[in-house]
Amino acid sequence: LGLSAEKLSTFVQRQISKTGKASNEMLDRFAAANKGVSRKTGISAKIISQYGEKIAADTERFSNMSITSITALSGQISQLGLTYRDLQGTIGKFESFEGAAESVGNLTTVFGVHLDSMELMRMANEDQGEMLGHLREQFINQGVAFEDLNQAQRRILKDQLGLSDVEALERFLNPDIIVDSMEELQSAAEDTADK
Repeated sequence: LGLSAEKLSTFVQRQISKTGKASNEMLDRFAAANKGVSRKTGISAKIISQYGEKIAADTERFSNMSITSITALSGQISQLGLTYRDLQGTIGKFESFEGAAESVGNLTTVFGVHLDSMELMRMANEDQGEMLGHLREQFINQGVAFEDLNQAQRRILKDQLGLSDVEALERFLNPDIIVDSMEELQSAAEDTADK
């Protein structure tokens, strides 16, 4: 997986938290799921595992996710060329009702997109894996194209989505980047993890 012993211990610690027993079961499942997502996406299992470890370690935001969901989400952000910091920033923007309402209000005012702040808040807290794909789809389907935005609009959109830089926004809005759905990636992860 290309992870240090310290990073590998994240999965043992999560196993202890969930079951009260130390074992490599979760780590083994993570390694197998990584292989499936890597095969599906064509992205190195090492890259996927690096993001997966960060997601697994962030129990404040992602403790509700299974190992296969974590691996699927890692594959999705890898396909988009985003970083864990981008994922954290986007989820963080919509975790609270106030944050979601403010961001959606700003996005609607500046870009004319129609988003549901309650749905985004729910996704940020319960269905993080679907959130990135949902947001991206909303912008692309409503005709927001990176090349049509001026510099000020790009900075505003980057900030309101919690992305780290304008290049991340460019990748996020690029309809030519093919991103597998969370269902497809989850299925690929489960196929190998359950064997």
